Amino acid sequence: GIDYEKEVLVKTTVNQPQHKMDAANRRGNVFGIFEVEKPDKIKDKRVLLCDDIMTTGSTLDECAKMLKLCGAKEVYCIVSAIVLRNHAAFHDDIS
Repeated sequence: GIDYEKEVLVKTTVNQPQHKMDAANRRGNVFGIFEVEKPDKIKDKRVLLCDDIMTTGSTLDECAKMLKLCGAKEVYCIVSAIVLRNHAAFHDDIS
Protein backbone atom coordinates (compact mmCIF):
# COMPACT_ATOMS: atom_id res chain seq x y z
CA GLY A 1 0.00 0.00 0.00
CA ILE A 2 2.99 2.35 -0.26
CA ASP A 3 3.10 4.63 -3.29
CA TYR A 4 6.30 4.66 -5.29
CA GLU A 5 7.66 6.28 -8.42
CA LYS A 6 10.22 4.89 -10.82
CA GLU A 7 12.87 6.98 -12.52
CA VAL A 8 12.53 10.03 -10.31
CA LEU A 9 16.30 10.15 -9.94
CA VAL A 10 18.32 9.37 -13.07
CA LYS A 11 21.99 9.04 -13.87
CA THR A 12 22.83 11.61 -16.56
CA THR A 13 26.52 10.83 -17.09
CA VAL A 14 28.45 7.65 -17.76
CA ASN A 15 31.13 7.45 -15.09
CA GLN A 16 33.89 5.04 -14.15
CA PRO A 17 32.92 1.95 -12.08
CA GLN A 18 33.14 2.71 -8.36
CA HIS A 19 34.32 -0.69 -7.14
CA LYS A 20 38.03 -0.16 -7.88
CA MET A 21 38.32 3.37 -6.48
CA ASP A 22 39.30 4.64 -3.07
CA ALA A 23 36.87 6.73 -1.00
CA ALA A 24 38.09 10.15 -2.16
CA ASN A 25 37.90 9.23 -5.83
CA ARG A 26 34.45 7.69 -5.39
CA ARG A 27 33.04 10.99 -4.13
CA GLY A 28 34.43 12.85 -7.13
CA ASN A 29 33.33 10.13 -9.53
CA VAL A 30 29.64 10.53 -8.65
CA PHE A 31 29.57 14.30 -8.13
CA GLY A 32 26.91 15.89 -10.34
CA ILE A 33 25.97 12.76 -12.29
CA PHE A 34 22.40 12.41 -10.98
CA GLU A 35 19.36 14.51 -11.79
CA VAL A 36 15.86 14.56 -10.35
CA GLU A 37 13.51 14.30 -13.33
CA LYS A 38 10.28 14.44 -11.34
CA PRO A 39 10.77 16.98 -8.56
CA ASP A 40 7.00 17.34 -8.19
CA LYS A 41 6.83 13.69 -7.06
CA ILE A 42 9.20 14.25 -4.12
CA LYS A 43 8.42 17.82 -3.02
CA ASP A 44 7.84 17.84 0.76
CA LYS A 45 7.83 14.03 0.89
CA ARG A 46 9.82 11.39 2.74
CA VAL A 47 11.85 9.43 0.19
CA LEU A 48 13.24 5.91 0.58
CA LEU A 49 16.35 5.47 -1.56
CA CYS A 50 17.21 1.81 -2.24
CA ASP A 51 20.59 0.52 -3.39
CA ASP A 52 22.12 -2.94 -3.73
CA ILE A 53 25.58 -2.43 -2.21
CA MET A 54 27.15 0.32 -0.10
CA THR A 55 30.90 0.60 0.28
CA THR A 56 31.74 4.20 1.16
CA GLY A 57 28.24 5.64 0.77
CA SER A 58 29.35 8.13 -1.90
CA THR A 59 26.63 7.22 -4.39
CA LEU A 60 23.86 7.23 -1.78
CA ASP A 61 25.13 10.53 -0.40
CA GLU A 62 25.12 12.19 -3.83
CA CYS A 63 21.65 10.83 -4.63
CA ALA A 64 20.26 11.96 -1.27
CA LYS A 65 21.80 15.40 -1.76
CA MET A 66 20.08 15.81 -5.12
CA LEU A 67 16.73 14.65 -3.75
CA LYS A 68 16.97 17.12 -0.85
CA LEU A 69 18.03 19.96 -3.16
CA CYS A 70 14.93 19.27 -5.26
CA GLY A 71 12.52 19.45 -2.36
CA ALA A 72 12.44 16.10 -0.56
CA LYS A 73 11.52 16.63 3.09
CA GLU A 74 13.56 13.64 4.31
CA VAL A 75 15.64 10.97 2.59
CA TYR A 76 16.15 7.52 4.08
CA CYS A 77 18.49 4.95 2.56
CA ILE A 78 18.29 1.18 2.58
CA VAL A 79 20.86 -1.23 1.16
CA SER A 80 20.93 -4.99 0.81
CA ALA A 81 24.66 -5.32 1.53
CA ILE A 82 27.47 -3.27 3.06
CA VAL A 83 31.10 -3.86 2.14
CA LEU A 84 33.44 -3.29 5.06
CA ARG A 85 36.98 -2.32 4.20
CA ASN A 86 39.81 -2.13 6.66
CA HIS A 87 41.49 1.10 5.64
CA ALA A 88 41.57 4.63 7.03
CA ALA A 89 39.67 6.30 4.15
CA PHE A 90 36.62 4.12 4.72
CA HIS A 91 36.59 4.75 8.47
CA ASP A 92 36.83 8.50 7.83
CA ASP A 93 33.67 8.33 5.70
CA ILE A 94 31.55 6.66 8.36
CA SER A 95 32.69 8.56 11.44
